[in-house]
Amino acid sequence: MGFLSRTKDKEKEEDAIEPAPCPHTALVQRWDLPEDMGNKEKATYVCDACGGRFNYEQAREFMERPSLPIS
Repeated sequence: MGFLSRTKDKEKEEDAIEPAPCPHTALVQRWDLPEDMGNKEKATYVCDACGGRFNYEQAREFMERPSLPIS
């Protein structure tokens, strides 16, 4: 059963890798009503990378956080 034992070992290795948390750097504003457009406080902020949804206060924290420096 050498083949089966090798596939089980590969599955264990793949499970050990955890994805990095999303930095939420690609936020897009969405409004429920057309008359609310332009009002930052009434917008819902959606992360293009992970699909997370945030209110203005949460999104402001992500936008104010400095991005990682390029090496």
